[in-house]
Amino acid sequence: MTKSTKPDFLTEERLLACLMFLSKLRKSGVTNMFEIRLKLRHAFPDLTTGQAAEVVRYWMETFAAA
Repeated sequence: MTKSTKPDFLTEERLLACLMFLSKLRKSGVTNMFEIRLKLRHAFPDLTTGQAAEVVRYWMETFAAA
């Protein structure tokens, strides 16, 4: 498994906010993985579709490594 790298377009603080949002969303059980990128974009509207996908991918890879 390759090591994930932090998305370059986010500061550490902003990335942490995104990751916390995704973790809370996962724990809530109100969505599925097909909708998670859209919910992230809704919560962080400055992210593009590609950026949201990259953040979700990073979150999933680092979550799996934990």
